[in-house]
Amino acid sequence: MKEMTARLREMLTMFLVLVTAIVVVFVAQLTLEVRSELVRVKTAIQAIRTDPKAREASLQPFAVFDEKCVSCHSDRKFLGVHGTSSELQGIIAKMEKLPDVHLSAQERDRVHASLELLKCVRCHGEVNLKKLAPMGTAERLEIIRRMREKPDSGMAPEESAEILRAYQKIQGF
Repeated sequence: MKEMTARLREMLTMFLVLVTAIVVVFVAQLTLEVRSELVRVKTAIQAIRTDPKAREASLQPFAVFDEKCVSCHSDRKFLGVHGTSSELQGIIAKMEKLPDVHLSAQERDRVHASLELLKCVRCHGEVNLKKLAPMGTAERLEIIRRMREKPDSGMAPEESAEILRAYQKIQGF
């Protein structure tokens, strides 16, 4: 009887060791899979951050109009000539005095920047503006300068830097 109890105890111990080993192997395998998945996700996130097409897709230069302006103004209102930077600031200041307009400082800057970028939309679509996203500051400024020098641009020389600043505000820099 003692021999049988000892044998049973030995078998039970062996069984528990085997079950524990299986659980440890299972948890280790699960941990390795989770770790490899995390590495894959980190790599994908890094690829998105450096991919120009991903940056282009995230740039929405005129989204602020949809959020803040089109409830009162039609799209045609934005297509007109809005003048210089100081005139744009005057327009925005006038709008802010209206009782239904609630703009934070950041939203005011975005509206101003979007109105500045409308100068580009006279000739180019939003898709062309998105093509500037992966470029560096100097390259963007050179393209803006070349566009400004075209006879039908209607832009003053000092507006190149203003448009570049507006683009950077829209991008979030």
